[in-house]
Amino acid sequence: GRFDFGWLDGPRFGFFFARPHRGLLWGAGDQTIPLSLPTDLNGSYSFLGRGLSISQSTKTSKLFLFFGSTSRGFLAPFLNLAQPETGAAVFFYERQLSPTVRFFTRNAFSKKHTAIQALEWSPRKDLKLATSAGIGNNQRIWSSSLDFTRRWFAVQAGYANLGQAF
Repeated sequence: GRFDFGWLDGPRFGFFFARPHRGLLWGAGDQTIPLSLPTDLNGSYSFLGRGLSISQSTKTSKLFLFFGSTSRGFLAPFLNLAQPETGAAVFFYERQLSPTVRFFTRNAFSKKHTAIQALEWSPRKDLKLATSAGIGNNQRIWSSSLDFTRRWFAVQAGYANLGQAF
């Protein structure tokens, strides 16, 4: 765990504590929550939250639950400060459906909602095709991607159709 104190438009503090219990990792405090999709070819979006989290990873699935608030904050290797803003709940889940197909669901509920479902097909180690669809920030989203990588070259291509305020 950690506890931080500093200045961010006034005195602020940050904290995070985590503990495994009965196959789950329980967390409390300030945490970066990545909103990654298999169609993201160059990184992904994340946001800062303050609250309680529960996560579990197995060979075939990953689960992440969060209850608390989004936060405005400052993050550095030596200092993490946050100020809670808007209530939020998060449900992320991934499941290996077959040796080549993986399912993703990313759901975040706050003032604006996100509910994006995705499938990734990887018939070989060097080839991935993915598609995502749903709503993000109360706006439509549909995207697809191709990632083909060899030792001596790589081809990455993506297409996204998003709402104007996404």
